[in-house]
This record gives sequence, structure tokens and C-alpha cells, in this order.
Amino acid sequence: MRILVTGAGGYVGTFLVPSARAAGHEVIAVGRERGDVAALLDGDDLPTVEAVIHTAARSPGPGVTAADFVPNVTAVRALANFARRRRVRRVVHLSSLSLHGRVAVPVVDETTPAIDPDPYGASKLMGEMILRDLAAEIPVASLRLPGVVGPGAERPWLARLVRRALRGETLVVYNPDGAFNNAAHVAELCPFLLSLAAAEDWRGFEAMTLGTAGRTTIGALAGRVRDLAGGRSAITVGEAASNTFTLCNRRAAGHGWAPMDIQTLLPRLVDELKETASE
Repeated sequence: MRILVTGAGGYVGTFLVPSARAAGHEVIAVGRERGDVAALLDGDDLPTVEAVIHTAARSPGPGVTAADFVPNVTAVRALANFARRRRVRRVVHLSSLSLHGRVAVPVVDETTPAIDPDPYGASKLMGEMILRDLAAEIPVASLRLPGVVGPGAERPWLARLVRRALRGETLVVYNPDGAFNNAAHVAELCPFLLSLAAAEDWRGFEAMTLGTAGRTTIGALAGRVRDLAGGRSAITVGEAASNTFTLCNRRAAGHGWAPMDIQTLLPRLVDELKETASE
């Protein structure tokens, strides 16, 4: 199968492209070095493909303003036009839990409402709205991802916690009694994305929340991470600014998502980040 992967130079894309090629797919990789994603999709230089996996997006970070997230929306609009024009068979879109904004329920699933999302979350919500319209013609799966972790991961909360523990720094946790399964490992995410791109048994628009199997508490998680990282870090409790929640995998499981348990993920992640920390 010929697959277009946008965001090929991003965190997920750098694992997805070789994973797809190893699985025997022909990959058309689009990253920032090829220019603006929306312009490329609107142009005629890209070949016809059977599926698109859209991982490209501007993420939150220091100095990033609300206006910087507008390209997230224009890229999805261009993607929808490209899919119609080239008669793409499947579109898989990497969305984010951020689109839910303020979460007031203990378990998040695909029916959880969006309440006051921040600009990044709003850009993902708008992208999903555009793709819902596209799904009347072409099946679309939109994955509402938690923090994606694995080798070299830096941005997700869990990766930052592990890195602090490896340096022996104090670990500050909030809502230590709150339940946690808010992570997905990139080694499991990539084959799942490819299976969705190739699947023939779904139609319309499918939103899916993804998380680990099982759950732990945030306090217990911090203690285990500290111990796995060498036990040098103190753990303190900060004042909680928001509620904690876990993620329901039921709909994703119906499409083949079978993640590792959080207790299995933690030692693997510590070992992976320990290796990159020593490079």
C-alpha cells in the first residue's frame, strides 16, 4: 500500500515511516524540509496514495502563540481537499486529548464534551470538524492521543517525570491519589496506525481515545519511577490545578488497540530514556 505520512520529521513520524516501510508499504514522507504541509497538499507534486496518516501539527511550547496553531487547521483543510481530489481510501488523523479542554469526568471517552479548550486543543477540535465532513465520503479515524512516549521522548508529562528521576531531581506530583493511564507507547502506536490505514471494515468518522491498559495512581507511579531510576529523588505534592482522569480504550480496542499495561510500560520507558540520557 502507498501511504502518505505528514509530519515525517516529528516524534511519531520518525518512528512511523521506518515502521511502515518495514511492513512492506511504500511511504511518501512529508516533513518540514519539504515546505508548508498545506501548500504541498494543495499542490500537484505529491503522487496519488491509498491512505494518509496525518501526524503533522504545531504543538504547544515556549513562545508559541494562539496564531501559531492556525496552520494546524489549514493543513487539515488541505488534507481533506487532497483526499477528495486524489480519491484516497482512508485517512488517519492524530488528534489530542487537549480538544476536551476542562475535563470534569473521571473517565474520558469519545463522548466526553469539549469545554473551553486552549488554542492548541481548539485547533484539533476544528480539525476533527473538518474531517467529520470528509468522512461522509472517505473513512476517517481520529486518534485522541495522550502523551506519546518511547525512546527520546521529552514533552509528555510522564517522560519529563522519568527524566527528572534519572537526574535525581525532586518529583512534584499533583492529585497523588488520582488514577492514571494517560500514555501510549510509540512502538504500539505505529502498527495500530498502519492497521487502521489498511482496514476495510469501518466507515464514516471514528474518534478514539487511547491509553495504556490497567491503571495506577499518580503517587504510586511517581514512587515506582523513582525506584526504577535509582531511588535518588524526593517526592513532594503540589497544589492541584485540575482534575485527574483516565482514558477509556473500549472503542479503540474494537479496532485492534491492545496496549501494554502501565506497570509494564514504566520500566521499559525508564530503560529507554536512560539510554538516550547517557548519549
